[in-house]
Amino acid sequence: MTHPGRFIETEIVESWAEHQRQFMRVTNDDRVIEERVRAFHIAQEPPLISEMIYMRHCEGHQEFASSAVRTASSS
Repeated sequence: MTHPGRFIETEIVESWAEHQRQFMRVTNDDRVIEERVRAFHIAQEPPLISEMIYMRHCEGHQEFASSAVRTASSS
């Protein structure tokens, strides 16, 4: 393993707007669980979250890939 502490989660959503709405729909119960999970993080700085986006545009056969990195505290 190149990054033994790294976890990768893959999701398929209809659009970027839908992806953003998922973060707006977080419930208080979700927040409690996230806080409990983050309690296991032992580093001084918050964990980094990478968002890697892949999109295929069928009409023009264009492909696009992008990534962004943010800290868990800025989510």
